[in-house]
Amino acid sequence: MMPRAKTRIFLVIAAAAALAAAGACVFLFVQIKEKNERVSALHNEIELAAREEQVLAGQKTLLRDTAKLREELRRYFVSPDGAVAFFELLESVGARAGVTVSIESVEAEARAETSRVEELTLVLSAVGRWEDTLRFLGLLELMPLRLSIVQTALARVEGAHASLWRADLSLRVLKLRS
Repeated sequence: MMPRAKTRIFLVIAAAAALAAAGACVFLFVQIKEKNERVSALHNEIELAAREEQVLAGQKTLLRDTAKLREELRRYFVSPDGAVAFFELLESVGARAGVTVSIESVEAEARAETSRVEELTLVLSAVGRWEDTLRFLGLLELMPLRLSIVQTALARVEGAHASLWRADLSLRVLKLRS
């Protein structure tokens, strides 16, 4: 009976070794799976960070490439604190054209589509000789601002200076809000 007992012992030892090997394989498989999941999560984080870095680099490039255009675009608007300077500009353009400009009213209206821009409506008059008054109107059209002449009325000034003309204007200009 000895050989059978040895076979049984050998079989039990082999079964125990097989179970130990299977346990080790399961343990290693679980460890490898956890490491793969961690590596995958880190890989995804790295890809996300790389994409974000690419987006930021693209935005920086866009900002750098459009700086000149944005500065040029800013000149089409009256600056937030530049309303008085704009009124003085109108008066100086009038003086250079040979007319006397007087601003009669100013009204600010917020634009519905954006909160950063408001529209200034100015009512003004310019008095001068016919050709000077027309030159002033032409210079207004050439101003580098988004300026619209809404209404114009030209009339000869009655009285001692029959050679003078009066232009009554309604203008709209865009102004950046602060």
